[in-house]
Amino acid sequence: MSTKEILARDVLTVEAIYQGNAVDLRLLDKPNHRATPMLRTVFDTIKRLQHPNLQIFIGIAVDDEQLCKYVVGEFCSKGTLMQLLERTSFNLDWEFKSSLLKDIASVHGQITDICLPACLSV
Repeated sequence: MSTKEILARDVLTVEAIYQGNAVDLRLLDKPNHRATPMLRTVFDTIKRLQHPNLQIFIGIAVDDEQLCKYVVGEFCSKGTLMQLLERTSFNLDWEFKSSLLKDIASVHGQITDICLPACLSV
């Protein structure tokens, strides 16, 4: 596995290869959750979230004790929104801000549509 570490606001991200594709691994600061069937149900719900402005959630990586150690997500070649906003050289004009707010509202609607029924059924 090839890796490249990026430190963005105290969140360690490791670029890795999974099944021939580049992925981002986000190290969980305290890997204290076991991969239980209930947790897998939650992750299955999260996997259903598909939007052009959301990083695709692939799954979790566990250690030998079945503790969740990494969150595995789609590799974002241009970086995450957090990394983009931290760039001091990036100009946030009003057109960009307006587009960003529309995208957030769109994503929020999808999250509500998918996650709310799943939360109510648990």
